[in-house]
Amino acid sequence: MRKTGAVLTGLVTAAILLVAGPGRTGDKDSRWKKFLPADAYKELVEREVKILKASLQGKVEEEAINRAKLAAVMIAALALSAEKDVKQSAVVEHAALQLAKLLQEKDKIPQAQKIADALAAMKLVSPAGGLQAVNMKKIFGGEVLAMMDHLRTKMKGGDGIHEALQTNIRLKGALNGIEEKIRSLESKKLGNAAMSKSAAEMVLLGYRTAVLAEITYDFAPAKEEGKKTPKLWRNFSVQMRDASLDMAAAAKKNDADAVHRAATRLYATCNNCHSVFK
Repeated sequence: MRKTGAVLTGLVTAAILLVAGPGRTGDKDSRWKKFLPADAYKELVEREVKILKASLQGKVEEEAINRAKLAAVMIAALALSAEKDVKQSAVVEHAALQLAKLLQEKDKIPQAQKIADALAAMKLVSPAGGLQAVNMKKIFGGEVLAMMDHLRTKMKGGDGIHEALQTNIRLKGALNGIEEKIRSLESKKLGNAAMSKSAAEMVLLGYRTAVLAEITYDFAPAKEEGKKTPKLWRNFSVQMRDASLDMAAAAKKNDADAVHRAATRLYATCNNCHSVFK
């Protein structure tokens, strides 16, 4: 395993030099804010690693590769978003970035599987440097629609949502999906029992959506095309992140009114973005 880690460190260092993107620091819209606490970071990384390993089992089709690449990118982004005192975030990020890079070539899937196993066991060699902000679109190696497929309902190939978030009969069945959960939160305030039941998972959903928004920032169009401008895309990404963080904060307080307000903003941001860029 130490050999895997040593090779990993060298390859990722080279990759970062090629894909590093411009960062923003010091203003209210700064990217890669350290908002993710250790417990949420650990749980969300473990969930993505589980999806990653499942996606790479057996005969790996294109759809599974896309989900695996998203898992790798998400793990790297979770590390970048973790609070400063979270241990091992740099080594996790480096492993995830290398894995995503390997997944861009089908003949390197066996190597990717080994790194996925190492991530699952957390048996990784620490990189020489710290966390590195990179261009997530280049790391993903695909278009934003392929990355967003997991938000669809489970019946349409999406991830679905945790049982605790299935707060009505439709979310347990045909509407079991992340997009539909956000739509449901926007359309009607949760009752006290449903809020209490789903609060812990709602916190994780808010954090995860915020991290996803940080990733989507890098998928801005390269040039202006009518209303489709890089600046507008990035503004929507920041709005998505901030509304998601507000939802997580509200869920922590078990505040159904504040969750409803945050979800309304989040849903509006998604709709506004779709109306321009779809």
